[in-house]
Amino acid sequence: MSQAAMSLVGTPLSVSFYDSYVPQIPPGEYTVRSLHTLDGKKLDPTDQTFTIAAPRFLVGQDLVEAVYPAQGALGDYQLVAPHITLSRELLPWTRPLTVSGSELGEPWMTLLLLREEEIVRSAPATAKEALQATAEVAVPALGDIGTEAETIACQIIEISAQTFDRIAPRRPELPYLVHAREVEEKLPHHLGLFREDGERMRTGKFAVAFTSRLPRLSGRYQAHLVSLEGCDSYFTAAGRPPRLRLISLYSWSFEQVTGDRSGFTARMRHLAAPAARARRGPGTAPCAAEPDALR
Repeated sequence: MSQAAMSLVGTPLSVSFYDSYVPQIPPGEYTVRSLHTLDGKKLDPTDQTFTIAAPRFLVGQDLVEAVYPAQGALGDYQLVAPHITLSRELLPWTRPLTVSGSELGEPWMTLLLLREEEIVRSAPATAKEALQATAEVAVPALGDIGTEAETIACQIIEISAQTFDRIAPRRPELPYLVHAREVEEKLPHHLGLFREDGERMRTGKFAVAFTSRLPRLSGRYQAHLVSLEGCDSYFTAAGRPPRLRLISLYSWSFEQVTGDRSGFTARMRHLAAPAARARRGPGTAPCAAEPDALR
């Protein structure tokens, strides 16, 4: 665990970072049995069944605290790792990655950054449809999800196995791309203050997932928070079909603009450029004071 301090509109915030928040009991159906003895006589046991539920095929907007870059944003983000902040701090660790379980602190979800042309297919589906494999497409191995869950709506994406190998984190890297944080309105000791950048900080407990890829090239990108539950075979090249299907729990898009077209200065130059050209007559050379960027 580590700590840092933030300043939000004059309010000191203490931010504690944690490797993970692993729940004590995973989602599922449980039965509590009570045994009673009265005057030395054993009574019939009493059973109480209950269910611990957690998102599996969709992360609703109510669970998303913030994303960065913002939905539909346009700018130079080539040195920024896109990330998503979730308002339920346990969420990335509520499910095992495989049927046999997960390593301690291993999340069942990760954030992938994809160029739009890297997505072979993107479509809405039911959970039952999402798990129907073909000879050309591998699907998550979730086993029996129950008849009620089969009709749950979700979003699927399909990418080539080569694309997955190139842009997805390796399995040992997964825990390093998701962390939990706790934000409190206190400053136990001076750790340095810095201003917020793009996300409004508030008190509470959160989970944050980062991509392992930076948007180096100009163009439109989609960030997909995908489920890796039952996808352990995707991390081994042997025997995979050419395409891999992933359940997209949440997604958003933005555009990366590299070079002179991004940033405040470039936008102001582009605003001024048409007017500067309009002031010159045909065949007139630019004045010496006019920068090349306006031509």
